[in-house]
Amino acid sequence: MTVVAYSCGRVLILCVLLWSLSFLATYAQEDLTDQEIEALLADEEAFEAWLEEEFTGWEFNTFARLGWGRSDNVLLATVNPETAGFWRTDFELFLTKYPDEKGEFFSYISGTDIRYSGVDDADKEVLWLFTSEWQRYLSDQYTFSLDAQYVYFDQILDLSLSEREEVPIRQRIQYHGYGLGSGLEYLVSETNSFFLDVLLTREEFAQVLGHDWLGRVELAWERPVWKDGEITTKLRTDHRDYDDRLQRNPFNFREIEDAPLKDNRISLSVELEQGWGETKDLTTAIEVRYLENRDNGAGFYDYDQWTVDFSLDGIWTNWEATIAVGADNTKFPVQKVERFSDILRKKKDYWAEFFVRRNILKRLSIYLLLEYEESNSNVKGDDFDALSGVFGFQFNIWGES
Repeated sequence: MTVVAYSCGRVLILCVLLWSLSFLATYAQEDLTDQEIEALLADEEAFEAWLEEEFTGWEFNTFARLGWGRSDNVLLATVNPETAGFWRTDFELFLTKYPDEKGEFFSYISGTDIRYSGVDDADKEVLWLFTSEWQRYLSDQYTFSLDAQYVYFDQILDLSLSEREEVPIRQRIQYHGYGLGSGLEYLVSETNSFFLDVLLTREEFAQVLGHDWLGRVELAWERPVWKDGEITTKLRTDHRDYDDRLQRNPFNFREIEDAPLKDNRISLSVELEQGWGETKDLTTAIEVRYLENRDNGAGFYDYDQWTVDFSLDGIWTNWEATIAVGADNTKFPVQKVERFSDILRKKKDYWAEFFVRRNILKRLSIYLLLEYEESNSNVKGDDFDALSGVFGFQFNIWGES
């Protein structure tokens, strides 16, 4: 059964790849007839030889994961958390064209599907991400890029960061995000670069948050600091313009008529990444970020946030492992813990992730994923913690194992 599913999966990927590459015919030497395509699909070795000849410089990798897990708080509830088991499926696809004298291309698709059992208000969680970037070398120092991205999710989310409602603040949210952007890289030296990126996104929330336009401008600077160490500094500003959502007065009594909500967010982050060992099989990274959010009204949605993230990634013979932890400290300059209280609202969030994978065959491996999330607040009913774990198998359908 596994062999049949694996073979079907590779055939499906071959079809998708052929269809995708048909749009890149300028890189191929000649078109294929339907009969030739059918012959290639019937002979995997012949197909791989054709790919190598016709699309030299391209790399294609894809894998899938299937696992069973359990969560002790599916709905992120403050009291009476619901425990449930679930099946989790993950899929990732990478398509890369190596740099040539003109530029390079990168495309990435990622999907996660979680199916719960025994939870009335949460039968599933779904996340899909698609992003592509095309880079064109303008000179030895300047590179221009075009970006496209799409994000979809259907999940239970914690909306308590800027929401203060009498109804529960953890809700199922469906979201579509369509983004187009461009960027410019200035290469000061081989290892010292400046980046300017601009992104425009149409965001569509099915519940609560409504629809909006999001504009983003980001400046980044990357440079080495010492042997195998690199520092990245980013300054980013976001402007969100809602279609129908309205401003609120400072006490959250009501929305203000004829006053559409807008917010501006500015963030500054510094990340230090360090490779260890001769082959840098072990990598550590620490990031510190400050974020300031301001609305265009009475400031009900204003907040300031400090974040610290740390991660450790390692790859050894037949092994891969990741450990990541993070913490947020958020303060609200206008929102109160209660409507007539003098105490300002504040909250602290913590999260952690542990992932380990072990190869057992050429294209088959087992993995374990543990995730923890905790929120603490001085607002009643704004606390929760959730722990989940998944054990399963990873199938490397195409590309390196």
